[in-house]
Amino acid sequence: MSFIHGDGLHDVIITGENGTIYGQGDVWWNMWRQRTLQFTRPNLVEFKDSRSFIISIVIFKNSPFWNIHPVYCINVVIRNVTILAPSDSPNTDGIDPGM
Repeated sequence: MSFIHGDGLHDVIITGENGTIYGQGDVWWNMWRQRTLQFTRPNLVEFKDSRSFIISIVIFKNSPFWNIHPVYCINVVIRNVTILAPSDSPNTDGIDPGM
């Protein structure tokens, strides 16, 4: 499950005045590379079937997998967000919207 997760939510704001959400991805990436994972890697933020949320002025660093994953969501605003990860980190997409 994602670090920040919600299902069926509305009117949510995540903001941080450039605060950092640190995903400790290196631990997960190493297990993935060594094929020792027993679970899927989590996203940092995932909302499902949700509406009207804003993510702004925050830094996402070293996510184990996708950083922001809205699935079946409407009225999503993502602005002034910084995504940081090493170039060899696997599947650390910034924003990966689902259908």
